[in-house]
Amino acid sequence: MYALPVSRGLHKRMYRELGSLLGDPENQEKLAAAFPAHLHKLICLDPVVWNRQFERDRSDFEPPIEMMGNWVRRWQSDDSELFFTFYKHYHTLLRSHLTPTFFDLSTHSSRTQILASSPGYLYLSSFFLGKIDALLHRQIFAVTTVVQFDPTSPTSDPGMSPQYPGPRATVPPTAEFPDRYPRHQPPATGNPNSAAQSQAAAGFLQNGKPRVLEMASRRFAECAVTCAAAFGEVLGGWVRAAIERTSLYEVESVFCECLLDFIESIIFEHDLRATRSTPSPSSNLPRPAPSQPPKVNLPISFLLDALALLLTTADHTVTLLRALSFVHAHFALLTSTPHDMDRLCRGILLSEDVFGRLMLHWAKNVRVYFIRVLVWRVARMGDVVREDRKEGTEKKMGENEAMEAEVSEDKKEGGESKAAEEVKEDAIVR
Repeated sequence: MYALPVSRGLHKRMYRELGSLLGDPENQEKLAAAFPAHLHKLICLDPVVWNRQFERDRSDFEPPIEMMGNWVRRWQSDDSELFFTFYKHYHTLLRSHLTPTFFDLSTHSSRTQILASSPGYLYLSSFFLGKIDALLHRQIFAVTTVVQFDPTSPTSDPGMSPQYPGPRATVPPTAEFPDRYPRHQPPATGNPNSAAQSQAAAGFLQNGKPRVLEMASRRFAECAVTCAAAFGEVLGGWVRAAIERTSLYEVESVFCECLLDFIESIIFEHDLRATRSTPSPSSNLPRPAPSQPPKVNLPISFLLDALALLLTTADHTVTLLRALSFVHAHFALLTSTPHDMDRLCRGILLSEDVFGRLMLHWAKNVRVYFIRVLVWRVARMGDVVREDRKEGTEKKMGENEAMEAEVSEDKKEGGESKAAEEVKEDAIVR
């Protein structure tokens, strides 16, 4: 932890999202009993006091090895698996220590505060939040796979890595929205292979996104989903803290290429794991419905507020198109509850501000994509409701038929038993 730089601002942001057990002495005693005595000084109740003590201990600490060199670069870098492997295993160990003491940890009312106050958790989660912030601003601390980003350089080679790279590799912005949506791309002119060759030479993927940025986004999402499997609350804290510190006017570096892409990576990673854990057809366990949205521990209401802010105040066409494409792609997740459905459909997309603004927008692509969302997503919500009502009616009719069949069966059995009793009485009389 001494080799991981974390600013006090990051620490305060995570503390604001997760809280602590300050003012809860009963759970403080239980938390202290769950960990060895040498870890008690890492339990965080007040971030100001904790940071002061941590800095004092770091200044007095005599490391067994030098706190510099390649191992520190790998420990802090974004493209090395060293920190991410440790962080995922840290969550596993943390759960193994907390579960014996807090038997009802999964349903505990102070679950998030217990997690945040655990030894070193707030500090490590703040460091990971700093990595997410750097990703959103296209600043990758690359050590093992540094990509040369100068497309004009004839010697740029994505596979080459300098022996002593700089502290950060800043990824240049790309102004093309239609990266992932070929149907919106303008017709190609000239040599069709020249653009692909220039992008490959500059370290870009086919979707126009820098390779090192895409790899970092996937690595961060995989780590976040793994940690959320043990403690799902922290995922929402990271997303909220990251969105609150992003600027609406940083079009390419935040909303177009990084923020929504990072959230999509989390959703895809979670959905991929859910698909892998789905039982085989030969199993007796039921399969989930294919149309069922993935149950991701994301703050959906907070995401809807961010999308509403984008669609009502953003002026850049790329930002509007990226927001609409996110709604179109993840409509099932954003409308997983009746409240969220009403908020997105009637409160945002069909509101007077958004509907009039996007339907009459000067850019044709914005108008086309907005109509596509209305026709293929919002308009089909009526079919879903009717289908649910139809299924409910059929289910109710089936239950009524089953009840009637049971009643008729009971009557039949009662009539047969009564006839048998009459025959028995006649035999006795004779």
